[in-house]
Amino acid sequence: GLLAPEEALGMLRGLLEDPAVVKVGHDVKALLALVERWAPGTRLAPLHDTMLLSFVLNAGKHLHSLGEVAPGELGVNVTTLKEAAQESNNRTLRTRPVLARLHPDHACRVGAQAADLALRLWPRLRQRE
Repeated sequence: GLLAPEEALGMLRGLLEDPAVVKVGHDVKALLALVERWAPGTRLAPLHDTMLLSFVLNAGKHLHSLGEVAPGELGVNVTTLKEAAQESNNRTLRTRPVLARLHPDHACRVGAQAADLALRLWPRLRQRE
């Protein structure tokens, strides 16, 4: 079965807090809120946010969601939660998609894609800093 969030974060705590391991994400504000909720006191450092980098480098040019940044920077379209919900064939999710309610296979694909794109965006955006 699936691990409870606090159990999963407990298993990852050493890695998340290791200063030798760089953490990269897109819109990490949401990630920080989840970590604080399920693993209070966990310090994620160093932590880099490709959404903030995009905003600093391209303020006012476009929105800075992953779905807006990835096509322009990497030529890649992002699978949205709505698309994943349609694949899950869940009527409730079609109107208000929530990652936690997706079929695990679909949630995994959306999460893995977001992680992959953030890791690919980070060096590209940092070159322009």
